[in-house]
Amino acid sequence: MAEFTPDGGPEYAQPVDRGTVINGTSEWERTYGLFTHLSGAAYFLGLPILLTLVLWLIKRDQSRFVDACGKSSMNMQLTLYLAAFICGALGFITCGSAWLLLPVIAIYQIVISIIAALKVRDGVNMRYPLTIPFFTV
Repeated sequence: MAEFTPDGGPEYAQPVDRGTVINGTSEWERTYGLFTHLSGAAYFLGLPILLTLVLWLIKRDQSRFVDACGKSSMNMQLTLYLAAFICGALGFITCGSAWLLLPVIAIYQIVISIIAALKVRDGVNMRYPLTIPFFTV
């Protein structure tokens, strides 16, 4: 069956194998890694760190890629929770001005989690900038 390209010429489409390996990772590994990173943006569920922890602990022994994704996501989330705790404590000392950083931390966590999930889709685990390495990746 011929498909048409934007320039109007026919191009014969090849069937796409949904189980292909990209950068040494299978589709289920990339999907699972994607969810471990996206769980950092899941504020509507309560504590996103618990969702990441559960996802990571379930499959960490079955895949090195999922293990690395879980460790990276946990490092980022623990670092941001520590930063939020420090901002909350400093808010009492600075008459609440440090509390203005709390929405910035939350927005950063959502945005960086989405960026990491997009990289995982391509089979690349993202190491988050400015994180404390609680778990070695």
